[in-house]
Amino acid sequence: MKQAYPTPQPIKLTRNYRFAFSVVLGGVICLLSACSPPPPDHPVAAAPVKTPVETAAASNLRDTAYMMKRMGNPASMAVLHASETVEFASSHNTGELIDADVFQGAFEDGDRQWSVLFNGEGPGCITRIWLSGNVSGSIRIYFDDEPEPRIDAPIRDFFAEKVDPFTTLFVYNSQNSGGGNVCYMPMPYEKSCRIAIESGGNGVQYQVQAVRWGDGVQTKTFSPVFDNKTQQAKAQLFKYISSTADQHFQDLNKRAGSLTLAPDSRTLIASLQGPAAIQYLQFTTTDYTMDAFMKLRLTIYWDSLVEPAVDCTLAEFFNVVDASQGWSIPAYGYLPHKKMLVTQIYMPFQEEAQIFIESTHAAPVKLNFEYRLNLEEVDQDAMYFYAQTLKREGLVGNIYPVFEYEGRGRYMGCSVKTISAEYGDEKHYYFEGDDYIYIDGEQEATIQGSGLDNYINGYNRIKGALQFWGPTHGCRMKDDFQGGRSYCFRYHYLDSVPFQTSLMRIQEMGCPVQASGSDLPVNSKIHFEWVHYWYGKPKSAIALRDEQLFHFIVNQNEDDQPSVDSPLVIGDLLYIKMQPGDWWIHYAPVWDMNQVIHLKKSIDPEK
Repeated sequence: MKQAYPTPQPIKLTRNYRFAFSVVLGGVICLLSACSPPPPDHPVAAAPVKTPVETAAASNLRDTAYMMKRMGNPASMAVLHASETVEFASSHNTGELIDADVFQGAFEDGDRQWSVLFNGEGPGCITRIWLSGNVSGSIRIYFDDEPEPRIDAPIRDFFAEKVDPFTTLFVYNSQNSGGGNVCYMPMPYEKSCRIAIESGGNGVQYQVQAVRWGDGVQTKTFSPVFDNKTQQAKAQLFKYISSTADQHFQDLNKRAGSLTLAPDSRTLIASLQGPAAIQYLQFTTTDYTMDAFMKLRLTIYWDSLVEPAVDCTLAEFFNVVDASQGWSIPAYGYLPHKKMLVTQIYMPFQEEAQIFIESTHAAPVKLNFEYRLNLEEVDQDAMYFYAQTLKREGLVGNIYPVFEYEGRGRYMGCSVKTISAEYGDEKHYYFEGDDYIYIDGEQEATIQGSGLDNYINGYNRIKGALQFWGPTHGCRMKDDFQGGRSYCFRYHYLDSVPFQTSLMRIQEMGCPVQASGSDLPVNSKIHFEWVHYWYGKPKSAIALRDEQLFHFIVNQNEDDQPSVDSPLVIGDLLYIKMQPGDWWIHYAPVWDMNQVIHLKKSIDPEK
């Protein structure tokens, strides 16, 4: 049953008449804030032949080689693997100003003190480790309840490609990742995994993500000494990651076309019959400017979907920030030396696909396109690919929903562009905002981040870095205009987020606690543009949800109602500033905007 709506308690004044107060919505007031057997003695009979079931079991063994192959196979992301769930641990610190020094435990080893970042039960696999750039000391990774760690190294060496097999493309240190340290080495474990650092209590921030499998999944625990199979998988993955999309899929069914787009027109450029999958898509045009990329919109419909699954401008979809500057990651890229916008994101469909280009140019535009189809190997359970843009303007220090989907799927990441952040001298303050991901309508978010800068694997508002990027994450642009602007992205591979019924992501636009306690204006605004990428199959009926998220507005009207564009409060925690006088607070749960509660609050100018 859906959780009962919380009964609000009287609101207490927690700051002076000019500043913040906390609303209690049914609880207490708080601060926000991964050898063959010997030959037989008598070799008379032939060796037994493996059955198809045994062969399949061997090929599906979840070891490091399996996960590397999956990381380099875009099609694997379109299918939900049975019983996969996400485990996440971070230094998120509810109720405090700084998300730091919150650990999952501690232990001693001789005279050395260790802080635990992650304690996970298997079978599963570590998919991402992120540490703030201020951390020193050593890192240890224990597997399967073993008394000795299989990984024991200085933190700075571990992330600086000095510890085998944690080499380039798997690890990035603070010098090349915007001040953060990150590891994407897949590390499976059969029984358990514990990650600890020697440094603790000095403002340590961290995030660890893992995928958990069902108890019946065969798993081989990570070893830092790679066998031949794992070395080959690593070499294949490196080849995939280090090459551009146009170098792949040469043997697939290739189709191309050229047309002139009329001003203010919408043109069908492909109508495809399935089952099939688009594995490569390429555009070239006669006009290589940001204006051109922003005035050409790509929309794609799969099967019987009424609304487009892909709905972005070319600039948004391909993450183009500067038409004179090339860039590329495995998923997509812009190659100006070849005059190409390219993607190798896997896009399956069962019956039909329709691809449209809309032009809002005032003059005709010549467009060339090419796509390559896989007509044979399309999983019947494969989900549709989505890419959509959300533009939102809100008040700094408030929380807003930035992604919501009903159905099953897999969240693959986003790019996020900040147009302006007017917050006085607080440059790039929006990076202080935490992200929350609610999976399958859960009451509390599985993923609770420690800052937008940490989400993109940077640190400390990525100070000192104007640009950086790798295959998984980066900052394409950053400057100090007004309160600061930036254009960042993170694309998930093994660290994608699977869900069965729904997924909702919300984002703080700067830390609410810091904003409510400052002397800065209450009407400072920021404009975000999100492009979200995910796989999904929509649900025919909306599932029950228990997220403790509530839209709210504050005004002097006794009877009013928040809208879907209103900011959010998480649970019973709300931090806003108000002037003296009588005010009404109206709030409603995200899953039922008709359940509105009206609360009156008087701010005494004498207090």
